[in-house]
Amino acid sequence: MPNPDTYNPTLAYVFLTGQLFSVENQVDATDLLQVGLPPDAGAFASLSSGENATLTLYLGTNRKDITNFQIVTKYIGGIPPP
Repeated sequence: MPNPDTYNPTLAYVFLTGQLFSVENQVDATDLLQVGLPPDAGAFASLSSGENATLTLYLGTNRKDITNFQIVTKYIGGIPPP
């Protein structure tokens, strides 16, 4: 399927979030970049072919036994999410 952005067909919108774990169990955490914002808010970059970016995630929890984390892709597409 062709990219719907006819002005910049190599542009991709990338939204990421994260999950926290204690041993093998997922821990309740809040993506602090989404607090009070639309559901698709968060760590975001718009990238053209060959570009890269650094995204910062802020996850909040009251747990102190975090052993690992996972980066989760929320959206990748040629147009911003609705």
